[in-house]
Amino acid sequence: MIRNSFIRLYNFFFNYPTPGNLTNVWNFGILAFAFLIVQIISGLAISMYYVPTEEFSFIFTEYLMRDTYFGWYIRYVHSNGASLFFFCVYLHFFRSLFYFSYIDPKLSVWNTGVIVLVLMIIAAFTGYVLPWGQMSFWAATVITNIFSCIPFFGHDIVTTIWGSYGVSTITLNRFYTFHFILPFVILFIIIVHFIYLHSIGSSNNLEIVNKSDKIPFHPYYTIKDLIVLICVFGLYFSIITYVPNHLAHADNYIPADPLVTPEHIVPEWYFLAFYAILRSIPSKLGGIMMLSLSIIILFVFPHYVRSFYTTKEWAAAKYDLSKPFNIMYYMIITKRTCPVLQKYLFWFFVADFIGLSYIGMQPVEEPYLSIGFLLTMGYFAYFSSSLYIHSFQFWLIYVERQERRYEIYLRAKAVYITCKRLLVRFYNYLKDRFGKGKK
Repeated sequence: MIRNSFIRLYNFFFNYPTPGNLTNVWNFGILAFAFLIVQIISGLAISMYYVPTEEFSFIFTEYLMRDTYFGWYIRYVHSNGASLFFFCVYLHFFRSLFYFSYIDPKLSVWNTGVIVLVLMIIAAFTGYVLPWGQMSFWAATVITNIFSCIPFFGHDIVTTIWGSYGVSTITLNRFYTFHFILPFVILFIIIVHFIYLHSIGSSNNLEIVNKSDKIPFHPYYTIKDLIVLICVFGLYFSIITYVPNHLAHADNYIPADPLVTPEHIVPEWYFLAFYAILRSIPSKLGGIMMLSLSIIILFVFPHYVRSFYTTKEWAAAKYDLSKPFNIMYYMIITKRTCPVLQKYLFWFFVADFIGLSYIGMQPVEEPYLSIGFLLTMGYFAYFSSSLYIHSFQFWLIYVERQERRYEIYLRAKAVYITCKRLLVRFYNYLKDRFGKGKK
Protein backbone atom coordinates (compact mmCIF):
# COMPACT_ATOMS: atom_id res chain seq x y z
CA MET A 1 0.00 0.00 0.00
CA ILE A 2 2.70 2.48 1.08
CA ARG A 3 4.95 1.31 -1.75
CA ASN A 4 2.20 1.89 -4.31
CA SER A 5 1.59 5.37 -2.90
CA PHE A 6 5.27 6.26 -3.31
CA ILE A 7 5.26 4.88 -6.85
CA ARG A 8 2.21 6.99 -7.74
CA LEU A 9 3.81 10.06 -6.18
CA TYR A 10 7.06 9.41 -8.06
CA ASN A 11 5.21 8.97 -11.35
CA PHE A 12 3.16 12.14 -10.73
CA PHE A 13 6.19 14.35 -10.12
CA PHE A 14 8.86 12.74 -12.32
CA ASN A 15 7.27 10.63 -15.05
CA TYR A 16 4.47 12.87 -16.20
CA PRO A 17 4.32 13.63 -19.96
CA THR A 18 6.26 16.77 -20.87
CA PRO A 19 6.60 18.52 -24.25
CA GLY A 20 9.94 17.71 -25.81
CA ASN A 21 10.62 21.26 -27.03
CA LEU A 22 11.02 23.08 -23.70
CA THR A 23 13.96 25.50 -23.80
CA ASN A 24 16.13 26.89 -20.99
CA VAL A 25 13.59 29.60 -20.12
CA TRP A 26 11.52 26.82 -18.51
CA ASN A 27 14.36 26.20 -16.02
CA PHE A 28 13.67 29.30 -13.94
CA GLY A 29 10.80 27.60 -12.10
CA ILE A 30 12.99 24.84 -10.68
CA LEU A 31 15.75 27.39 -10.01
CA ALA A 32 13.33 29.49 -7.95
CA PHE A 33 12.30 26.39 -5.99
CA ALA A 34 15.96 25.53 -5.32
CA PHE A 35 16.66 29.06 -4.03
CA LEU A 36 13.61 28.81 -1.75
CA ILE A 37 15.08 25.69 -0.16
CA VAL A 38 18.41 27.50 0.26
CA GLN A 39 16.60 30.44 1.89
CA ILE A 40 14.78 28.17 4.35
CA ILE A 41 17.94 26.29 5.38
CA SER A 42 20.12 29.42 5.70
CA GLY A 43 17.31 31.27 7.49
CA LEU A 44 17.02 28.49 10.07
CA ALA A 45 20.76 28.73 10.69
CA ILE A 46 20.63 32.52 11.12
CA SER A 47 17.61 32.29 13.46
CA MET A 48 19.79 30.45 16.01
CA TYR A 49 21.80 33.64 16.54
CA TYR A 50 19.23 36.36 15.96
CA VAL A 51 17.57 38.30 18.79
CA PRO A 52 14.60 40.48 17.70
CA THR A 53 15.07 43.51 19.96
CA GLU A 54 16.02 47.12 19.33
CA GLU A 55 19.13 46.80 21.48
CA PHE A 56 20.54 43.51 20.18
CA SER A 57 19.28 42.98 16.60
CA PHE A 58 22.10 44.89 14.96
CA ILE A 59 24.69 43.69 17.49
CA PHE A 60 23.91 40.00 17.03
CA THR A 61 23.82 40.42 13.25
CA GLU A 62 27.36 41.80 13.44
CA TYR A 63 28.30 39.03 15.89
CA LEU A 64 27.13 36.47 13.32
CA MET A 65 29.21 38.22 10.66
CA ARG A 66 32.43 38.68 12.64
CA ASP A 67 32.66 36.19 15.51
CA THR A 68 30.78 33.11 14.30
CA TYR A 69 32.56 30.42 12.30
CA PHE A 70 31.44 30.93 8.66
CA GLY A 71 28.61 33.15 9.91
CA TRP A 72 29.41 35.80 7.30
CA TYR A 73 29.02 33.20 4.58
CA ILE A 74 25.64 32.00 5.88
CA ARG A 75 24.33 35.56 6.03
CA TYR A 76 25.53 36.37 2.52
CA VAL A 77 23.99 33.13 1.26
CA HIS A 78 20.69 34.29 2.71
CA SER A 79 20.79 37.93 1.57
CA ASN A 80 22.07 37.25 -1.96
CA GLY A 81 19.84 34.20 -2.24
CA ALA A 82 16.81 36.46 -1.79
CA SER A 83 17.94 38.56 -4.76
CA LEU A 84 18.49 35.54 -7.01
CA PHE A 85 15.20 34.03 -5.82
CA PHE A 86 13.33 37.14 -6.97
CA PHE A 87 15.37 37.27 -10.18
CA CYS A 88 14.33 33.71 -11.09
CA VAL A 89 10.70 34.34 -10.14
CA TYR A 90 10.53 37.51 -12.25
CA LEU A 91 11.98 35.70 -15.28
CA HIS A 92 9.56 32.83 -14.66
CA PHE A 93 6.73 35.38 -14.55
CA PHE A 94 7.84 37.06 -17.78
CA ARG A 95 8.08 33.70 -19.52
CA SER A 96 4.51 32.90 -18.46
CA LEU A 97 3.33 36.21 -19.91
CA PHE A 98 5.22 35.67 -23.15
CA TYR A 99 3.71 32.23 -23.78
CA PHE A 100 0.18 33.12 -22.49
CA SER A 101 0.36 30.67 -19.58
CA TYR A 102 -2.45 32.56 -17.86
CA ILE A 103 -5.07 31.31 -20.37
CA ASP A 104 -7.40 28.51 -19.37
CA PRO A 105 -6.85 25.65 -18.45
CA LYS A 106 -3.65 26.96 -16.76
CA LEU A 107 -5.48 29.64 -14.78
CA SER A 108 -5.09 27.77 -11.47
CA VAL A 109 -1.33 27.46 -12.07
CA TRP A 110 -1.11 31.21 -12.74
CA ASN A 111 -3.16 32.14 -9.64
CA THR A 112 -1.02 30.06 -7.28
CA GLY A 113 2.08 31.61 -8.84
CA VAL A 114 0.80 35.15 -8.21
CA ILE A 115 -0.04 34.18 -4.60
CA VAL A 116 3.56 33.01 -4.19
CA LEU A 117 4.81 36.36 -5.57
CA VAL A 118 2.68 38.34 -3.10
CA LEU A 119 3.85 36.20 -0.15
CA MET A 120 7.44 36.59 -1.32
CA ILE A 121 7.12 40.38 -1.29
CA ILE A 122 5.75 40.32 2.28
CA ALA A 123 8.43 37.87 3.46
CA ALA A 124 11.23 39.86 1.82
CA PHE A 125 10.02 43.15 3.31
CA THR A 126 9.77 41.72 6.84
CA GLY A 127 13.22 40.18 6.43
CA TYR A 128 14.69 43.47 5.20
CA VAL A 129 13.70 45.12 8.49
CA LEU A 130 15.32 42.51 10.75
CA PRO A 131 19.03 43.59 10.53
CA TRP A 132 17.90 46.89 12.12
CA GLY A 133 20.25 49.14 10.17
CA GLN A 134 19.40 52.67 9.08
CA MET A 135 17.76 51.58 5.82
CA SER A 136 15.86 48.78 7.58
CA PHE A 137 14.39 51.07 10.23
CA TRP A 138 13.37 53.85 7.85
CA ALA A 139 12.01 51.45 5.26
CA ALA A 140 9.76 49.95 7.95
CA THR A 141 8.72 53.42 9.10
CA VAL A 142 7.92 54.75 5.63
CA ILE A 143 6.15 51.67 4.24
CA THR A 144 4.02 50.96 7.32
CA ASN A 145 3.02 54.64 7.54
CA ILE A 146 1.43 54.32 4.10
CA PHE A 147 -1.51 52.46 5.64
CA SER A 148 -2.37 55.54 7.72
CA CYS A 149 -4.00 57.10 4.63
CA ILE A 150 -6.79 54.49 4.63
CA PRO A 151 -9.98 56.27 5.77
CA PHE A 152 -11.39 55.52 9.24
CA PHE A 153 -9.13 52.52 10.01
CA GLY A 154 -5.71 53.68 8.77
CA HIS A 155 -4.16 54.70 12.09
CA ASP A 156 -5.53 51.60 13.81
CA ILE A 157 -3.93 49.38 11.14
CA VAL A 158 -0.56 51.12 11.55
CA THR A 159 -0.73 50.84 15.34
CA THR A 160 -1.60 47.14 15.04
CA ILE A 161 1.38 46.52 12.73
CA TRP A 162 3.74 48.43 15.03
CA GLY A 163 2.33 47.03 18.26
CA SER A 164 2.92 50.45 19.84
CA TYR A 165 3.12 54.08 18.75
CA GLY A 166 6.29 53.62 16.72
CA VAL A 167 8.56 51.02 15.15
CA SER A 168 10.01 49.23 18.16
CA THR A 169 10.93 45.85 19.65
CA ILE A 170 7.31 44.69 19.39
CA THR A 171 7.36 45.50 15.67
CA LEU A 172 10.59 43.53 15.25
CA ASN A 173 9.08 40.51 17.02
CA ARG A 174 6.02 40.59 14.76
CA PHE A 175 8.09 40.96 11.60
CA TYR A 176 10.40 38.17 12.75
CA THR A 177 7.43 35.86 13.33
CA PHE A 178 5.98 36.53 9.88
CA HIS A 179 9.39 36.22 8.24
CA PHE A 180 9.92 32.84 9.91
CA ILE A 181 6.50 31.38 9.03
CA LEU A 182 5.93 32.73 5.50
CA PRO A 183 8.65 30.65 3.74
CA PHE A 184 6.89 27.46 4.85
CA VAL A 185 3.56 28.85 3.60
CA ILE A 186 5.27 29.70 0.30
CA LEU A 187 6.66 26.16 0.14
CA PHE A 188 3.15 24.74 0.61
CA ILE A 189 1.70 27.00 -2.13
CA ILE A 190 4.52 26.01 -4.48
CA ILE A 191 3.71 22.32 -3.92
CA VAL A 192 0.08 23.12 -4.83
CA HIS A 193 1.48 25.00 -7.85
CA PHE A 194 3.38 21.85 -8.88
CA ILE A 195 0.29 19.67 -8.44
CA TYR A 196 -1.78 21.93 -10.71
CA LEU A 197 1.06 22.11 -13.23
CA HIS A 198 1.54 18.34 -13.42
CA SER A 199 -2.20 17.75 -13.60
CA ILE A 200 -2.72 20.17 -16.50
CA GLY A 201 0.67 19.91 -18.22
CA SER A 202 3.41 22.41 -19.08
CA SER A 203 2.95 25.08 -21.69
CA ASN A 204 5.32 25.12 -24.65
CA ASN A 205 6.23 27.38 -27.55
CA LEU A 206 4.67 25.09 -30.19
CA GLU A 207 1.48 24.42 -28.18
CA ILE A 208 1.95 20.64 -28.22
CA VAL A 209 -1.06 19.01 -26.57
CA ASN A 210 -1.09 15.33 -27.67
CA LYS A 211 0.55 12.95 -25.20
CA SER A 212 1.99 10.97 -28.10
CA ASP A 213 4.24 13.97 -28.86
CA LYS A 214 5.51 14.25 -25.28
CA ILE A 215 8.38 12.64 -23.36
CA PRO A 216 8.77 11.67 -19.66
CA PHE A 217 10.03 14.40 -17.35
CA HIS A 218 12.65 12.00 -15.96
CA PRO A 219 15.42 11.54 -17.02
CA TYR A 220 15.35 14.09 -19.87
CA TYR A 221 14.50 17.24 -17.95
CA THR A 222 15.89 16.21 -14.56
CA ILE A 223 19.38 16.00 -16.11
CA LYS A 224 18.85 19.29 -17.95
CA ASP A 225 17.67 21.00 -14.75
CA LEU A 226 20.61 19.55 -12.81
CA ILE A 227 23.13 20.98 -15.31
CA VAL A 228 21.48 24.43 -15.15
CA LEU A 229 21.39 24.26 -11.33
CA ILE A 230 25.13 23.52 -11.19
CA CYS A 231 25.94 26.45 -13.52
CA VAL A 232 23.68 28.95 -11.73
CA PHE A 233 24.81 27.93 -8.25
CA GLY A 234 28.42 28.25 -9.40
CA LEU A 235 27.66 31.86 -10.32
CA TYR A 236 25.73 32.28 -7.05
CA PHE A 237 28.63 31.17 -4.84
CA SER A 238 31.04 33.28 -6.89
CA ILE A 239 28.93 36.37 -6.10
CA ILE A 240 28.87 35.44 -2.40
CA THR A 241 32.64 34.96 -2.31
CA TYR A 242 33.83 37.95 -4.35
CA VAL A 243 31.10 40.65 -4.42
CA PRO A 244 28.69 39.81 -1.56
CA ASN A 245 27.69 43.43 -0.90
CA HIS A 246 27.18 44.50 -4.50
CA LEU A 247 23.37 44.46 -4.15
CA ALA A 248 23.31 45.76 -0.54
CA HIS A 249 23.01 49.37 0.65
CA ALA A 250 25.87 50.89 2.66
CA ASP A 251 23.50 52.69 5.08
CA ASN A 252 22.24 49.35 6.36
CA TYR A 253 25.63 48.79 8.05
CA ILE A 254 24.87 51.77 10.31
CA PRO A 255 22.79 51.03 13.45
CA ALA A 256 19.20 52.29 13.29
CA ASP A 257 18.83 55.86 14.55
CA PRO A 258 15.31 57.39 14.70
CA LEU A 259 16.83 60.89 14.90
CA VAL A 260 18.85 60.69 11.66
CA THR A 261 16.97 60.25 8.38
CA PRO A 262 18.97 58.85 5.41
CA GLU A 263 19.37 61.25 2.53
CA HIS A 264 17.69 58.89 0.08
CA ILE A 265 15.61 55.89 1.20
CA VAL A 266 15.93 53.10 -1.38
CA PRO A 267 14.46 49.59 -1.02
CA GLU A 268 16.02 46.42 -2.38
CA TRP A 269 16.19 46.19 -6.18
CA TYR A 270 13.30 43.71 -6.44
CA PHE A 271 10.97 46.27 -4.83
CA LEU A 272 12.02 49.22 -6.98
CA ALA A 273 9.34 48.88 -9.69
CA PHE A 274 6.50 48.70 -7.15
CA TYR A 275 8.09 51.48 -5.11
CA ALA A 276 8.13 53.67 -8.23
CA ILE A 277 4.41 52.95 -8.78
CA LEU A 278 3.72 53.83 -5.15
CA ARG A 279 5.36 57.24 -5.32
CA SER A 280 4.25 58.08 -8.89
CA ILE A 281 0.96 59.47 -7.54
CA PRO A 282 1.29 62.64 -5.43
CA SER A 283 -1.54 61.55 -3.13
CA LYS A 284 -0.63 58.97 -0.49
CA LEU A 285 -4.02 57.24 -0.83
CA GLY A 286 -3.73 57.30 -4.63
CA GLY A 287 -0.26 55.77 -4.42
CA ILE A 288 -1.35 52.87 -2.24
CA MET A 289 -4.39 52.30 -4.50
CA MET A 290 -2.15 52.12 -7.59
CA LEU A 291 0.25 49.79 -5.79
CA SER A 292 -2.60 47.50 -4.74
CA LEU A 293 -4.08 47.62 -8.24
CA SER A 294 -0.72 46.65 -9.78
CA ILE A 295 -0.93 43.36 -7.85
CA ILE A 296 -4.71 42.83 -8.12
CA ILE A 297 -4.59 43.20 -11.91
CA LEU A 298 -2.39 40.08 -12.06
CA PHE A 299 -5.33 38.11 -10.60
CA VAL A 300 -8.13 39.87 -12.50
CA PHE A 301 -6.58 40.04 -15.98
CA PRO A 302 -6.60 36.26 -16.72
CA HIS A 303 -10.24 35.97 -15.62
CA TYR A 304 -11.29 38.56 -18.20
CA VAL A 305 -9.34 36.66 -20.85
CA ARG A 306 -11.06 33.47 -19.69
CA SER A 307 -14.48 35.06 -20.20
CA PHE A 308 -13.82 35.22 -23.95
CA TYR A 309 -13.93 31.43 -24.04
CA THR A 310 -17.31 31.20 -22.35
CA THR A 311 -19.03 34.21 -23.94
CA LYS A 312 -20.01 33.91 -27.61
CA GLU A 313 -23.07 36.02 -28.29
CA TRP A 314 -21.27 39.32 -27.59
CA ALA A 315 -18.95 38.80 -30.56
CA ALA A 316 -21.43 39.52 -33.35
CA ALA A 317 -22.32 42.94 -31.94
CA LYS A 318 -18.91 43.95 -30.55
CA TYR A 319 -17.16 44.55 -33.88
CA ASP A 320 -19.54 45.73 -36.57
CA LEU A 321 -17.63 45.53 -39.87
CA SER A 322 -20.01 47.99 -41.51
CA LYS A 323 -18.06 50.81 -39.83
CA PRO A 324 -14.95 52.10 -41.67
CA PHE A 325 -12.68 52.02 -38.59
CA ASN A 326 -13.49 48.40 -37.81
CA ILE A 327 -12.92 47.39 -41.45
CA MET A 328 -9.47 49.00 -41.29
CA TYR A 329 -8.82 47.30 -37.94
CA TYR A 330 -9.91 43.98 -39.41
CA MET A 331 -7.49 44.44 -42.34
CA ILE A 332 -4.54 45.26 -40.03
CA ILE A 333 -5.17 42.85 -37.14
CA THR A 334 -5.83 39.32 -38.30
CA LYS A 335 -5.71 35.98 -36.58
CA ARG A 336 -2.01 35.71 -37.47
CA THR A 337 -0.95 39.23 -36.45
CA CYS A 338 -2.61 39.14 -33.01
CA PRO A 339 0.14 36.97 -31.41
CA VAL A 340 2.80 39.16 -33.05
CA LEU A 341 1.27 42.29 -31.50
CA GLN A 342 1.12 40.49 -28.16
CA LYS A 343 4.86 39.82 -28.38
CA TYR A 344 5.62 43.48 -29.12
CA LEU A 345 3.41 44.46 -26.19
CA PHE A 346 5.27 42.01 -23.99
CA TRP A 347 8.66 43.57 -24.74
CA PHE A 348 7.13 47.00 -24.13
CA PHE A 349 6.03 45.70 -20.69
CA VAL A 350 9.52 44.36 -19.92
CA ALA A 351 11.10 47.71 -20.88
CA ASP A 352 8.47 49.53 -18.81
CA PHE A 353 9.17 47.33 -15.76
CA ILE A 354 12.93 47.93 -16.06
CA GLY A 355 12.27 51.66 -16.44
CA LEU A 356 10.14 51.65 -13.28
CA SER A 357 12.95 49.88 -11.42
CA TYR A 358 15.39 52.57 -12.54
CA ILE A 359 13.03 55.40 -11.52
CA GLY A 360 12.52 53.72 -8.13
CA MET A 361 16.19 54.22 -7.22
CA GLN A 362 16.22 57.92 -8.19
CA PRO A 363 15.48 60.86 -5.85
CA VAL A 364 11.87 62.00 -5.42
CA GLU A 365 12.10 65.00 -7.73
CA GLU A 366 11.47 66.06 -11.31
CA PRO A 367 11.81 64.77 -13.98
CA TYR A 368 11.74 61.35 -12.28
CA LEU A 369 8.25 61.87 -10.86
CA SER A 370 6.76 62.65 -14.28
CA ILE A 371 8.61 59.78 -15.96
CA GLY A 372 7.49 57.45 -13.17
CA PHE A 373 3.88 58.48 -13.71
CA LEU A 374 4.11 57.80 -17.45
CA LEU A 375 5.74 54.41 -16.85
CA THR A 376 3.05 53.56 -14.30
CA MET A 377 0.39 54.31 -16.90
CA GLY A 378 2.36 52.14 -19.32
CA TYR A 379 2.28 49.26 -16.81
CA PHE A 380 -1.53 49.29 -16.77
CA ALA A 381 -1.77 50.10 -20.49
CA TYR A 382 -0.07 46.77 -21.25
CA PHE A 383 -2.85 44.77 -19.59
CA SER A 384 -5.67 46.83 -21.14
CA SER A 385 -4.13 46.64 -24.64
CA SER A 386 -3.40 42.95 -24.29
CA LEU A 387 -6.97 42.36 -23.16
CA TYR A 388 -8.33 44.19 -26.21
CA ILE A 389 -6.14 42.20 -28.60
CA HIS A 390 -7.16 38.97 -26.87
CA SER A 391 -10.83 39.90 -27.34
CA PHE A 392 -10.34 40.66 -31.02
CA GLN A 393 -8.34 37.46 -31.53
CA PHE A 394 -11.07 35.33 -29.96
CA TRP A 395 -13.67 37.21 -32.01
CA LEU A 396 -11.74 36.33 -35.19
CA ILE A 397 -11.69 32.69 -34.12
CA TYR A 398 -15.42 32.92 -33.42
CA VAL A 399 -16.08 34.48 -36.85
CA GLU A 400 -13.94 31.82 -38.52
CA ARG A 401 -15.94 29.11 -36.81
CA GLN A 402 -19.17 30.78 -37.84
CA GLU A 403 -17.93 31.02 -41.45
CA ARG A 404 -17.00 27.36 -41.39
CA ARG A 405 -20.40 26.48 -40.01
CA TYR A 406 -22.07 28.62 -42.69
CA GLU A 407 -19.90 26.99 -45.37
CA ILE A 408 -20.89 23.55 -44.12
CA TYR A 409 -24.52 24.67 -44.07
CA LEU A 410 -24.28 25.86 -47.70
CA ARG A 411 -22.68 22.61 -48.77
CA ALA A 412 -25.32 20.58 -46.95
CA LYS A 413 -28.03 22.75 -48.48
CA ALA A 414 -26.55 22.19 -51.99
CA VAL A 415 -26.47 18.43 -51.39
CA TYR A 416 -30.05 18.57 -50.11
CA ILE A 417 -31.25 20.53 -53.17
CA THR A 418 -29.41 18.15 -55.55
CA CYS A 419 -30.89 15.09 -53.84
CA LYS A 420 -34.33 16.69 -53.88
CA ARG A 421 -34.08 17.36 -57.62
CA LEU A 422 -32.92 13.80 -58.30
CA LEU A 423 -35.79 12.41 -56.27
CA VAL A 424 -38.29 14.63 -58.10
CA ARG A 425 -36.91 13.52 -61.48
CA PHE A 426 -36.99 9.89 -60.43
CA TYR A 427 -40.55 10.31 -59.16
CA ASN A 428 -41.62 11.96 -62.43
CA TYR A 429 -39.91 9.21 -64.41
CA LEU A 430 -41.75 6.50 -62.49
CA LYS A 431 -45.02 8.41 -62.76
CA ASP A 432 -44.68 8.87 -66.53
CA ARG A 433 -43.75 5.26 -67.17
CA PHE A 434 -46.19 3.39 -64.93
CA GLY A 435 -48.93 5.97 -65.24
CA LYS A 436 -49.08 5.47 -69.01
CA GLY A 437 -49.15 1.68 -68.60
CA LYS A 438 -52.29 1.85 -66.46
CA LYS A 439 -54.07 3.97 -69.04
